[in-house]
Amino acid sequence: MVGLLDVAPVAKTVPIDGEDVDVPGVSAEGIAFLLENYPQFAQLSALAGSGKNQDLAATLIALGPKILHQVLAAGLGYPGNKKAVERVARMSISEQADVLDAVLKKTLSKGLDHFLGVVQSIRATLTPDATLAEKIQEALQKKKHSSGASTSSSDRQATQPEMSGA
Repeated sequence: MVGLLDVAPVAKTVPIDGEDVDVPGVSAEGIAFLLENYPQFAQLSALAGSGKNQDLAATLIALGPKILHQVLAAGLGYPGNKKAVERVARMSISEQADVLDAVLKKTLSKGLDHFLGVVQSIRATLTPDATLAEKIQEALQKKKHSSGASTSSSDRQATQPEMSGA
């Protein structure tokens, strides 16, 4: 059996200014930094429930250059590092696109849908559905509130006095 430390990470590189630059992808630390400092980054999670086949790269670019530079710096292994962000900002748009492509491929190697599916699975594990007993109790409470708020037509008929024909 192979252990974690026996597995060498597959290197992804991008040529920048004639040098191959390592692209480790965005780490959990990088995601946490982005979410903490750029709330608009959370818009990406909306892709999961939108039902639309949106382009993640286009969405990241649409968030603006400031956050894009932060994402690229995080994807290059420097989340929150001012010098890395400044260096990314000085890259040509073509280099930024190449880095973004490499960051997305490395970070989401199985795709966004797979990643979001795993996140949903983890969320379901951590917050399991209500038990059957809880669901029954909730249904009984709803029924009790709805029957107490309005009276049925059979209840109204039973309380109306009978009219006698004279």
